[in-house]
Amino acid sequence: MATAAGALLSHPALLFPSNFAPHRRRWYTKALATPGELALTGPYLDPSGAGHIVTLSRALLVKAKNGKQRVFGVAAIDVTPAFLLSLLATEVRLCRTKGMQCLLLSESGYVLGTGNPEG
Repeated sequence: MATAAGALLSHPALLFPSNFAPHRRRWYTKALATPGELALTGPYLDPSGAGHIVTLSRALLVKAKNGKQRVFGVAAIDVTPAFLLSLLATEVRLCRTKGMQCLLLSESGYVLGTGNPEG
């Protein structure tokens, strides 16, 4: 979880570079741009060395004293593209339909892989 002030809570605990600013990362800004929805980044190299990952993130909203919602921070999880593909293949019924092809695309539209166990 990360806050606009730059605080970061990570599990497992990781050592980040001193200039790491979570509130400037794509997963954070995408979540802020779509409050109430799940944001997904394209694949990128993990700054802590885990290889290529994608990040699923969501803005955490709290009710302010004036009754309006405001963003408290952003919760996120990093997964590999292979993990997302396995979810497509096993959890999305449409992807298990004969003759159906499910794809994982990058933000720029490149095919990263297919969630079809036969594809």
